[in-house]
This record gives sequence, structure tokens and C-alpha cells, in this order.
Amino acid sequence: MKVMKFLAVPLTVGLFMASCSEDEARPEQGDASKKIELKAGIGDETRAVIDADYDLPLELSFARLDRPATSNAWRKIDGVRAAGSGNTSIGFTTEENYLPATETSVLVGYYPQAPLTLSTNPALVVYTITGDEDLMATTMQEGKSNDEFDLFTFKHLLGQLQFKCLGSAEAKTKWGNIRSIKLKNAKTKLTLTFDKGQIDGLPPLTTDGSVQDLAVNQVPTEMSLTSVLDPQIGYLMVYPDNDMGTNQAPIELEVLTTYNGDGVTPMSTPRTIQIQNISGGVKAGQSHMISLTFTTSNEIWSESTIAPWKPGNSGSQVIRP
Repeated sequence: MKVMKFLAVPLTVGLFMASCSEDEARPEQGDASKKIELKAGIGDETRAVIDADYDLPLELSFARLDRPATSNAWRKIDGVRAAGSGNTSIGFTTEENYLPATETSVLVGYYPQAPLTLSTNPALVVYTITGDEDLMATTMQEGKSNDEFDLFTFKHLLGQLQFKCLGSAEAKTKWGNIRSIKLKNAKTKLTLTFDKGQIDGLPPLTTDGSVQDLAVNQVPTEMSLTSVLDPQIGYLMVYPDNDMGTNQAPIELEVLTTYNGDGVTPMSTPRTIQIQNISGGVKAGQSHMISLTFTTSNEIWSESTIAPWKPGNSGSQVIRP
């Protein structure tokens, strides 16, 4: 699986046939040689928290099912979105064409590229995430050569957790550097399901319950003063489990620093911190900023807010070790 070192921004893909000029008649019958052409663009209304490099070539996949009323055989199509801003073309590895006459095909897009582990309906794509991947998918569409596919929109299937570490100059002396921050018991094995009987809505993303501790990517190594305008930010992409980050299902972090809050005693056992003040819980497509403030009284304060990816609620609390 392709691993991308970033927090994500939404991707919008338009799948369409090369349009006819106004004086050309729209075909009433399908044409087996009619090529499926595809363009992609980045949504202007979104903000990247960390540069996603989406202006570079981006590898995508589509799953295709022909004659869905009688067929159960899905197949994977790989494509690459050309570099550049705005709408750029996507080239398939092999040329894709509509079926003859008015026969129907189904297409659904997903990212990053991955094989279909099961290609008979329902088809499955299995990911094992490390916290550094952005998973996206589109809704399924039916298309014919005389009733072409409409716009495809890739939507986020994971939630973002962002982390910043704050403290006064005295607190920085007492705690030292940040050695690690880990998210405990994250669900990491995920399955994307394509079912021809469920055309409406995004394909479901489910988990088998497998858990693993995930280390925060680009973890801040030093605390930033609260006056710093652009502090270092770490991140994780996570499966948005039910009520994640609420009283019903707190997020559990392990924080390891140089010292145990006294500037003398090395910290050998991580501090455990619970985040349970995310209103409504972590949701797909939302980004939550978790601020950890290290105090001179040997406490760590936590505050959770919605980051710029999507507006929402915020909350704060004091966590006592």
C-alpha cells in the first residue's frame, strides 16, 4: 500500500466523456469503442494542514463491474492523476471503454491503490493502516455510453488527530524533550466493501477489531511556548470508531518525556492521558487538534478542538496523572 506522509485534503474527480460540440447529435445507441475519459481536481474549498503534495502525480484506483444485473465479477483499474493544479487528466493503465449499446457498467473510486482481495460481489479492499495513510472513496455510479458517468467526489473515510505540545520556559526545563506520543489500541485492519446492491452512499469501511498502538507522526520533540504562532504539529489518521474521544470511548494516549516533570528524575514509564471531551466523537472527514500543555505543577492539561479541515465544537479539561 502506498504510504503518504501528510494530513489530507479532499480530492474531487470528474469522470466524463469528451463532450460533443453543440452541433453534434448525442448518440442514441451505445458505442463499444467509446472511450471512458477522466479528469481530476483538488477541491478549492479545503485546507491542507500539512502539504499533501496533491499537485504531484497521484495514483488512484477504480473498481469496475459490467452488466451488474447479471454479473458479480469486479475488476480493478489503476490510474494516475497528472500533476498540476485545477482539473487535470487521469490516465488509466489500460484503455477503458463503455459497453456496446445501452449495457450498464458500475464504477467506484478509491485511494490509495490496493488490490481487490475478493473480486466477486461484494468485492473487498483490505488496508492495514499505520496512522500515516489517507483513505478515500467515492459513491458508486452506473453509466452507459449514452448516459455517461457524472462527477465523482473522493471523500475522506478516516478522521484526523493533530497534536501540539505547549509549555512555559520553566515547564520545558522540568519536562525536557518529548520522546514519544502513542495512541493506544487503535483499530488498524480495515475493509472497504463494494456491493452492487448498494449504489447509494459511500461504500462502508469496517474493522475486524484488530488493535495496535500507533506512534504519532512528526511528533513535536520540544514544547512550544503558548505565544508561538506556528508550533510543530504531529498527526495521526485514525479509524473513527463509535463515540471515539467521548466519555463512552475515551482516547488513551501515552506520553513519554525526558524528565518526570521535576527536571531531575528520568521518565521511564509513560504518562497515560485520556481525551474524552470531543463533542460527538471523532468523525470521518473531521480533524481534531489535541493540545497538551505541560505545567510546572507536574500536570499535563489537554484541550481538544476542531482543526481547520472541518469546523465543529471544542472542549477542554485538566488531566491529572
